[in-house]
Amino acid sequence: MPIFRKFGKRLFILVLAMVFSAIGVSLFIECNIGSDTLTVLLDGLHKSFGISLGLTSFLLNIIFLLYRRQLRNCRCHFNRQIG
Repeated sequence: MPIFRKFGKRLFILVLAMVFSAIGVSLFIECNIGSDTLTVLLDGLHKSFGISLGLTSFLLNIIFLLYRRQLRNCRCHFNRQIG
């Protein structure tokens, strides 16, 4: 049971961080104070798909998280074949 608590706590912190990130990106754009490269991507996706900027940020973070996990699994499999 402690494994599930640890995973649940980490998942909660991850979701909370992504929510704060989405709020920060939305405020960044609304205040017209400039943006970084990731925010430019988010703004383009937001305008293309017609969804809120915060939701765009949240979804892109989920995609990056899943891609990272897939890449890590692929790398481990590749290392086992070579070594």
